[in-house]
Amino acid sequence: MKHYSINKGYPTLQLPSRIRLEDKTTRTDLESYTDEELKEFGIEVVDAPPNFTEWDKRANWYETEWRIEDILPDERAKTLSEKWVAIRQQRNDFIDRCSPLIEKYNSEARRGVTPTIDITKVDEYIEKLRQIPQEQTDPFSIEWPNLDYKI
Repeated sequence: MKHYSINKGYPTLQLPSRIRLEDKTTRTDLESYTDEELKEFGIEVVDAPPNFTEWDKRANWYETEWRIEDILPDERAKTLSEKWVAIRQQRNDFIDRCSPLIEKYNSEARRGVTPTIDITKVDEYIEKLRQIPQEQTDPFSIEWPNLDYKI
């Protein structure tokens, strides 16, 4: 997919619908021009933004090239904080999904029926979930524990 930089500006996927030339005429059929002809109008075909997997980096455009740079410390801290909030919410959702198992176990225990739920496994799972923010340091690569029961 072609990306276009107009007068060294940030690349876009679309050509403008029209351009005004120095002689005050306009062009509206830019798709019919070759890449070399577009260059004469200040429109260059450029590479797509680079792919990278680091969350603390960003691809920035500098008139003629992409550069991968570290994000600023304040933005890094904000991004980490927001990700930890999301991780805690996801963890809480996993814990909430255990409620039916706990309720079933409690109901069976109250009725004196042999429990069909190994509540120890459920408790261990919930505790592992609770310890995630204390034991894992990278919120972008959380290793979630598994529970053998279907919830």
